[in-house]
Amino acid sequence: MTKMLLLCLLIMTATAHAGTTRTNCAFGSSYDVSRSYTIQEIERAELAQIEAFVKVSPDIPKLPFGFQNPEWIYLKSIVQPGDKIVYFRWRPRPQASDAGVALVRACRVIHQIVTSQG
Repeated sequence: MTKMLLLCLLIMTATAHAGTTRTNCAFGSSYDVSRSYTIQEIERAELAQIEAFVKVSPDIPKLPFGFQNPEWIYLKSIVQPGDKIVYFRWRPRPQASDAGVALVRACRVIHQIVTSQG
């Protein structure tokens, strides 16, 4: 009887967590975290953003993450199967936030690129 109850409890717990994402487990409650993106999706988005910045500041390299491209190349080099790459924003106070991209592995941030601080 006890084994049956334990089995039911395990099944209910697994079912309850089946639809949740585990990406946020690496961040605290003061973080906004996106879904996981592929390298190609992030590079497309970052290049579009750089194009907008180049209009204002033509010296920015036309590469994903601009001057921070070496950090992006490093992040890509350490990606392993099962890793997630997410955008994050940290808001410790309403008027302050840091944002960027993070490589998450097994609920731990392995590497991050902070793209804005303020």
